[in-house]
Amino acid sequence: MIDREEEISKLFTIVANTLTHQIIDFEYNDLKIGRGIFIINYLGYYDQCTMSTIVDYMNIPASTATRITDRLVEKNLVKRTVSDKDRRAVVLGLTDLGKEVYLYHEKVQALALAVLLKDLSEEELSIVVKVLRKIVKNIEEFKISKS
Repeated sequence: MIDREEEISKLFTIVANTLTHQIIDFEYNDLKIGRGIFIINYLGYYDQCTMSTIVDYMNIPASTATRITDRLVEKNLVKRTVSDKDRRAVVLGLTDLGKEVYLYHEKVQALALAVLLKDLSEEELSIVVKVLRKIVKNIEEFKISKS
C-alpha cells in the first residue's frame, strides 16, 4: 500500500509532466513557441513589461529570458520598444501575431481546464481552489526563504 506522501508525489509528477509537455510542445500555425508562451501570456495579460519583470515572473536567469525573448522577436510574436518614461529601458509588448497566439492559447487553456475539471462537483472545485491557493502561498514563501 502506498503512503499518502508517495501518492501525492506520484500524482503531482503526472500532472507536472503532462502540463510541461503541453507547454514544451505548444505550437501555433507551425510556429514552435514552447516556454515562450509564459512571456506571451504575461504580455497578453499586462500589455507590456521590461525584461527584469519577465526574469522575476519566470524565476529564470536573465540570459535565458533574453534567449527566449529573442526567439519570440524573430518569430514576430514580441516587439521591443524604447520606454517613453526612461529611454534607457526597453519595453516588451505583443505584436498582432503575438496577440493572436495569446488569444488562441487562452482558448486552448480553457478547453484543457474544462477537461481536467469536468468530473468535479461544485464542492470539489471549491476544495481544489482552496488547496491550490495554499500550495501557491507555500511556493511563494519558499521562494522568499531561498533568496
